[in-house]
Amino acid sequence: MIGIIDYGMGNIQSVVNAFQRIGADVGVVTTAGQIAESDGIILPGVGAFNQAMENLSKQNLVSQIQKSVESGVPLLGICLGLQLLAESSEEFGYHEGLGLMPGNVSRIPENAGYRVPHIGWNEVKLTALENNVLFEGIENADCFYFVHSFALGCDPKYISGVTHHGSEITASIQYKNIFATQFHPEKSQTNGLKLLSNFKKYVESNCVLNNG
Repeated sequence: MIGIIDYGMGNIQSVVNAFQRIGADVGVVTTAGQIAESDGIILPGVGAFNQAMENLSKQNLVSQIQKSVESGVPLLGICLGLQLLAESSEEFGYHEGLGLMPGNVSRIPENAGYRVPHIGWNEVKLTALENNVLFEGIENADCFYFVHSFALGCDPKYISGVTHHGSEITASIQYKNIFATQFHPEKSQTNGLKLLSNFKKYVESNCVLNNG
């Protein structure tokens, strides 16, 4: 089962609905034990970084998320869920993240003609990353739906897609068994469902490999 973590940040029902549409075996998880039993993990989220980390800590989920990922369980972060994977964020002051990948979160620059927050459909240009798991079968520069004011800065070798909103912004990452999107695939229609299907296929392949 793919576990979608509910830690009180945003409406996760749209994520559940999207995975159900592609025939995935998914369930909402709220405890460390449920995360430990999941074959794949979805970390969604909408809102402030510090509140999200506080909620995860109150539910005693931080350590188990880290343990599961470090043991090889695939994780997909969505929107705020991508940012939480980083070492830190500067949103409302300095706050530590899950530290599952090197990188830090900062506010999108307010360049002339580009409003912050960044809201709406935007092209995602794929990088030269080999084996770009999430975007298999998706065209370069296809559009996805964004809603955010902060973005992840990290080594370009971990970035699988970028978008432009006054400056180049990390749109998606791939790091070991960690995948994440700054945009909302569950709100991105056909392209979003294809991306979620790619993650589902990766989880299933990982299960076969581990059980083989």
